[in-house]
This record gives sequence, structure tokens and C-alpha cells, in this order.
Amino acid sequence: MRRVHLEPEWRLVSGLGERANAHEIGIHLHGTYGWPALPGSTLKGAAAQWAWENTDLDDPAALGRFTGVFGTPLPEPRAEKVGEHDGDRPGRPRFPESARGRVRFLDALPAASPVTVTVDVLTPHVKPYYDAAADSRAARDVPPPAEHHQPVPVQFLTVSAGRFDAALVGDGERETEQAAWWLAEAVTELGLGAKTGAGYGYLDAEEET
Repeated sequence: MRRVHLEPEWRLVSGLGERANAHEIGIHLHGTYGWPALPGSTLKGAAAQWAWENTDLDDPAALGRFTGVFGTPLPEPRAEKVGEHDGDRPGRPRFPESARGRVRFLDALPAASPVTVTVDVLTPHVKPYYDAAADSRAARDVPPPAEHHQPVPVQFLTVSAGRFDAALVGDGERETEQAAWWLAEAVTELGLGAKTGAGYGYLDAEEET
């Protein structure tokens, strides 16, 4: 097992838009304790994206490390990329069609002390335009954005301070260490959750020694 400590650099939005959230509050909470939590699927997805972007598809060993940690089959776009680099070259390994990843990403929970939850606000200024544009059935009747539309503040919850501990449990030491490193790089470079393009979701990561 490897443990990675995660601390938000600014604010973190996890669970925005999830229908399962209580009262649509826009934050992912632990089902039993009600604490803010980072789902293991989110951590695994971020680590897989960063690892894929930094995997040499011409290197069978690199591809083997990726599929060993995250399993197969690969999502269709990634499988197509592998196929483009694969061809019928002799000596090219064939990956199993269906195999469980050798590393499990557990939910990251607050550690040492409670995390700080802060109310943030998003204010669309042309809500009728956005609402109609998002509804394909009303696409022909989209009103043009205009200054006379009323701003509509929308509040949501963010995690602004504290520390999460993410635990990775693997079948082998090498794969688990590799996955922990990929996760640490992913949360620093890609961020987690929503609105990463606006600066949310970036975390400082430190592997526990």
C-alpha cells in the first residue's frame, strides 16, 4: 500500500453536478460519515489520464506498465491509438482483452483534522440563452444573449483548506509505487474535479515515506 497526502492549493470542487448528492449541494460527501471525500474513481481517472498522456505508445514496456496498473480493455479512443502503433510488427506483445488492474484507488478522506468547506458563487449573466442552448429540442428558439437578462447567482460548495489521504492498494510494490507517482503528478498538473480551467482543483501531493 502507498499513501499520498493531498492538499488543495486554492479551492477544490468535487461532485458538482452529481445527482446523487444530498439536496444537490454540489459536493461529494462520504455516504456514512458525511465528510467531504474524493472518490477513488476520480483519483484513478486523473492518474490514468496523466499516465496515458506521458506513455510512449511505441514502447511495449511502457504500455505494459499502464495496462498493468489500470487494466484492460482500454477505452475505445485509447485502443485505437494502440492499434495505430501496433500493426503486425513481430515481437509486439498482445495485451489481454479483459484484465483487472493491479492497483486499487480508494476514496481519499480528510486526515489529521477536518477540511474547510467554503461557499463559492457562479453568476451566469444570460441564463435564458444558456438554458435554451443546452436543450437540443429548443436549439432553434435560442434567444440571443442580451444585457437585459438578469444575473442569477448560483452557490456551490468548495474545499478550501485541509488535507486528504489517498490510499493505493496494489498486487505488487512496483506497480503501486508507479501508480502513486502518476497520481501525484496528475493532481499537480491536471487537477481534480470541476472548473480546473478556472484554477480550481489543483493540489499539492506528497507521498508518505
